Amino acid sequence: MYLGSGRLLILIGVHIRAGLTTNQIERVVDIIKLNTDDAIPGKHHVQVEIETPDHELLDL
Repeated sequence: MYLGSGRLLILIGVHIRAGLTTNQIERVVDIIKLNTDDAIPGKHHVQVEIETPDHELLDL
């Protein structure tokens, strides 16, 4: 998404496998952001959203 004046906002949705610790999830997010920085010059901000696949949602 362009924010204007060549500023690019990148939104990434990620499904994380069950069983990872908070530290492991944070590491995954950091790696995604670093790789995005390298791959897309001129980006302004990278937002990584952790999502749960529908089939893993709990029925409450």
